[in-house]
Amino acid sequence: MKLSFLYVGLLAAASASPLAIIDELKVDCDANIMYKLISFFETNNPDYDARQCSRSSESGFSAGIVNFSTRYGDALAVIEQIESDSNYNGQFDDMKPALERYAESSSSSTSGISEFCEQWVAVADSKVDFLGHQINVLNKKYYEPAYEYISDMNLEYALTKTVLFDTAIAHGAGSGSSSLGGLIKKTNSKFTKDTGGPSGSTIKVGDYEVDEITWLEKYLDAREELGSSYDKIRIKSYRNLIRDKNYDFDWPARVFDWNDERKDLPCSSVGLSI
Repeated sequence: MKLSFLYVGLLAAASASPLAIIDELKVDCDANIMYKLISFFETNNPDYDARQCSRSSESGFSAGIVNFSTRYGDALAVIEQIESDSNYNGQFDDMKPALERYAESSSSSTSGISEFCEQWVAVADSKVDFLGHQINVLNKKYYEPAYEYISDMNLEYALTKTVLFDTAIAHGAGSGSSSLGGLIKKTNSKFTKDTGGPSGSTIKVGDYEVDEITWLEKYLDAREELGSSYDKIRIKSYRNLIRDKNYDFDWPARVFDWNDERKDLPCSSVGLSI
């Protein structure tokens, strides 16, 4: 199953049960490695650690598979998601007003939510379908807007789609110059003629036919120009996947961790339990 269709399948699964999302990731290697890479770059752990939680001077509390944060509101989105779970026991009810204020004001304050990590772990250790709910939020907040670009550009390869999904998480999915839409616009402006390349997949960029991986290399250049230390290991890893010609994750993804050490991420069900 290609990721262009998988997204629809994941949302359909999510509407039925978060556990159905986990079942999808267990059988589809494109998606399995894509989500594993996203989690790995955010947490340095490829095994979907829904339980992890830590204090961050920049983000307030950061927790879960992609470090959902109290500052930027995606941790609150996870909490709102689990409120519909019959196994949820209201661990965050007392903190909810403060969490809403901090999300609204983009505040990294932890006043009034000092027990956030304790309660996050308590939910993870309960019968709540915590991993499935987190992936559901990840889809809705980040993959859904990224998918609009993916669909419009008719992208074929899992690697290109993963890079755009990752950009939405790291830089936002809007149209600003440093966000996903702005970076796509900047990349597209680099092409003034038909441009071939190694991938065998051609996409339409304005009036021109452009090789998808050639386009991706220019996109990574544009992202690198942002100068974000946050992106260094990601971009190095993506370039390594291009060198390996592992465009569709047909074998383990050779990437680099936060210590710049190489890791091989296979398609597997490790970590896919609730």
